[in-house]
Amino acid sequence: MVLILLLFFITTGYKKEVFRNLNKRDFKLKFIYGMAAFCLDFTNRHVMNIDYENARNKLSRINIHHSDEKDAYIYMVSKLALSIMVCVIILFYGYAKCVSSHFSKETEITELKRNRAGEGETQYNLILEYEGKRKDIDIHVGEMKYSEEEAVKIMDSYYDELKREVFSLNKSQDCVTQDLNLISELGEQIQIEWEIEDTDFVDYSGRIIWGEINDKKETEITAIMSIDNFYKSYVFNIILDKEARDKVTSILEEIDEYDKVAGADSEKLSLAEITGKYNVRFLKPKKKENLMYILAAVIFSVMIYVLKEREIDTRLDERKKQMETDYASIVSKLTILQSSGMTILGAWDKIISDYDDDISKISNQKKVRQIKFEKLLKRRKNKNSTKENEKEKRYAYEEMKYARQKMKMGYSETEAYLEFGRRCGIHSYVKFAGLLEQNIKKGTKGLKEILNNEVTEAFEERKALARKRGDEAGTKLLIPMVIMLIISIVIIIVPAILSFNI
Repeated sequence: MVLILLLFFITTGYKKEVFRNLNKRDFKLKFIYGMAAFCLDFTNRHVMNIDYENARNKLSRINIHHSDEKDAYIYMVSKLALSIMVCVIILFYGYAKCVSSHFSKETEITELKRNRAGEGETQYNLILEYEGKRKDIDIHVGEMKYSEEEAVKIMDSYYDELKREVFSLNKSQDCVTQDLNLISELGEQIQIEWEIEDTDFVDYSGRIIWGEINDKKETEITAIMSIDNFYKSYVFNIILDKEARDKVTSILEEIDEYDKVAGADSEKLSLAEITGKYNVRFLKPKKKENLMYILAAVIFSVMIYVLKEREIDTRLDERKKQMETDYASIVSKLTILQSSGMTILGAWDKIISDYDDDISKISNQKKVRQIKFEKLLKRRKNKNSTKENEKEKRYAYEEMKYARQKMKMGYSETEAYLEFGRRCGIHSYVKFAGLLEQNIKKGTKGLKEILNNEVTEAFEERKALARKRGDEAGTKLLIPMVIMLIISIVIIIVPAILSFNI
């Protein structure tokens, strides 16, 4: 954080003249552009060469009249500035968490909360302080136990299932012809033990000893289901050597025993008796924060930088689709105007003039609406004005205006038309520019038939493009339909499976 702040103050005035005229409303991170520019230039000189030309070419297609190297540089700086800001925010948050963790105090605790019955045991990581020593320990606190009424009710509810499992290979308990399935547990809570009246006929694995049976034999098997306090106990004789035991081990064992016996019916396990008996304290350790925030900052910064690059590619795709849609209209207009007696250049100017008139009408209509709702939508208008202007702009017509400006600056019609096709970067426009160039070189003979054929092809391509986009839209709609189908299948199948107790 200190290095970043130091770099920020050192580079505050770096290339200030380049960013002086930028609008703060459109470039909200302008205050760190100096640092971003310094990092970008350092990378370009000492690490790797940055492809400004690629960025300039992309911007020149989107912002037709703003395609110089300065715009490409500012665009790259703005991307890096956003990545730096994300990195700083994550680092600052991580730094604050680490500082908070460092100055947090150890809290002495006197009780441990246990989970409800069926939720499993809880593990607590604590610090045991005894005889001037400290040691990290893990204490496992068992879940709450059921009352006798609750346990009996649960076991009664499993009776039918137990009966099905035991006699699963037989028609009924009155007609046993196959071995019994003496299961040892049901669900996650019930344990089962078996008492067999005569093991000469049925052993504890459920196997029937047919050799000892003559005709029919009546016997009994008893299942003892247990939850918590309902269990069969076994006694083992062992020698306990208290003096040889480790104190920490003794405490943990006694806590475990106390958890099972003394406090099993309460929500919390009290440690007061253990604390007084052994003269120890249990401390909750400080929450430790790690340096994962640095890694997160780097990852998110790179992601932001890549997403910003994809943003301009998305706009280029939209530009291409828009120009493909407008191609048929442009060619048909020029063909009609040329057939009426106008020159190609005159028809070109007429198309541009009509486009400017349409844009003016749309802008005037929006201004009227904005005046009516000026107070209510003031902030929103300022925020979305640039985006609305971009939606009004038609790239193909703007490229035509740009080509006409080139002619006025001294370019020949041939050069302007060829550059028009090259800047559009779409096969149909390149072909169209080639036709116009041939018209200038070879004359207007046969141009009418050529343009009519081009109009026919353009409208056919437009139909094919419309069908293609319709298919793409239909494909996208399949995704929610598939999701709905999966949900429907789950809703139907899951209850059916559960009804069979699978």
